[in-house]
Amino acid sequence: TMAAQLLFDKGITDQSHPSNLLRFAQSNKLTRQGEILSAHQFVHIAQESLKCDGSVHHINELTLRFIIDMILCRNKAILVPYDSDKDHSPYLANGHQAHWCVI
Repeated sequence: TMAAQLLFDKGITDQSHPSNLLRFAQSNKLTRQGEILSAHQFVHIAQESLKCDGSVHHINELTLRFIIDMILCRNKAILVPYDSDKDHSPYLANGHQAHWCVI
């Protein structure tokens, strides 16, 4: 909901309010309580609810140049999945402590 809150704060649309996005995701059977486990689900929500474009890339496809171009030149956000350790730092847990980072 952090990314959605950023959109809402900028006045993009009422559809971007976190509670509206949650209802959209629940009505489309993408989540029960707000958990999103798939990058493809995020793209679906962005396209259908927010009328934004999006794409999914494997981490091996991402170069520093691509990331800089997306963030600085195109003003786009990048969502990165990671597992969170007890101190909230990233670590590998096969998705059992899954979180999303907005860059």
